Amino acid sequence: MSTRNAPPRRAVPCRRSLVAVALTAGLCALAACTEDLPDPVPASDAGADALTDASPRRDAGDAEPQIEDAEPADQRPTEDAEVCVSKGQELCGNGQDDDCDGQFDEVPEGVGEACREGLGACARTGIITCDDTDGQYRCSVTAAPPAPAELCNGVDDDCDGATDEDTGLGDACVVAFAAGCEVPGTQICDPVGDGTTLLCSAPNADPDGDGFACDDDCDPNDGTVNPGAAETCNLVDEDCDGLVDEGLDCPCEPRQRGGRTYLFCEGTVTQATATEVCAPYGQVPVEIGHPLEQGFVTRQTTTIDIGLSWWLGLRAAVRGGPFLWASGAPLDFTFWFGGGADPFGRMPGQDCAVLSQGASWVPVDCLLRYSVVCEPPCAVGTDFDGDGFEGCAQDCDDTQGSVRPGGVETCGDAIDNDCDGQVDERCL
Repeated sequence: MSTRNAPPRRAVPCRRSLVAVALTAGLCALAACTEDLPDPVPASDAGADALTDASPRRDAGDAEPQIEDAEPADQRPTEDAEVCVSKGQELCGNGQDDDCDGQFDEVPEGVGEACREGLGACARTGIITCDDTDGQYRCSVTAAPPAPAELCNGVDDDCDGATDEDTGLGDACVVAFAAGCEVPGTQICDPVGDGTTLLCSAPNADPDGDGFACDDDCDPNDGTVNPGAAETCNLVDEDCDGLVDEGLDCPCEPRQRGGRTYLFCEGTVTQATATEVCAPYGQVPVEIGHPLEQGFVTRQTTTIDIGLSWWLGLRAAVRGGPFLWASGAPLDFTFWFGGGADPFGRMPGQDCAVLSQGASWVPVDCLLRYSVVCEPPCAVGTDFDGDGFEGCAQDCDDTQGSVRPGGVETCGDAIDNDCDGQVDERCL
């Protein structure tokens, strides 16, 4: 074989071969290696040498090497290329593409729309704008400071997200619509208050079930007394119009002695029936316990009809036995005809007594028929005004301590201050 002189080979940092090109293309590019290739030679002269020099020796049976295409040069990263590092969101006003989407300072959705800061009374409304101090989008307003304490006014004054808490709102309470008419309720804010006061709110109850609520019923505990009731003779304002027994021809005429109402009921009833006459009024036949009370009753009977006699609450417990008041009280005072401590001229069967024609007490048969004097029941020893005089008989007004037996008459007040049955006597 003849040998021709080939051009001298220069050192090449990265030798190409059919296999090496594929394996080292990336490394050569990163190392910026350059290669001086030999001058071209004619194919006929250099074919064998070129094949020998450019191809590695393979044994029989070796697999044919696979050659992969190298990355195009225009897609290879270079040292001067800039890599975008996302900050997660676009900041405003800095002229940079913070979120690496190829846009600069793009305005996100919602900018310019309304926004709200704070809760309750602290809340303020603004719009979303760019805060150029840190590039963040924020509401243009800040929340107002909270009040020092929560008020009961339907407002979240302390701006904690709760309304009227710790003010007593909703606590249990009781509403007294009238005497004896108390209804459970709950505390509510006073609608005309300053937020520091509450009211007790409760449904208007009807405890007596007469169809009229407490604040419309003059006696909410008595079903027979209401604005729709009919008036009867019983000294009660049953129809709640402020009048008693009006429009009726009632048999009993009321007369006042201080704070007590006596009834003088004309008619013809037996002593047993006399109790029934007084009962509808909540009264009993009169029990006279003091000369002052006797004087009052005598004056009333003589002005009504001096010719009538009137049942008293006085009778013998047994036939012919001593007289007692119907309540069981003893006779500490008597006014029998003849002036004695016992009935004068008492005959068998005369076990009851009447005030005869406004003069004195006389014994009579219990089955005879007379009119009757009634009074409210009164416990012995009652002294409501604390003036030392018993209210049942001695005191002509047991509601005023200045009005009592022996009191000082005050001219011009139209009051019987000394309980002698006269008003403003000895006054000029």
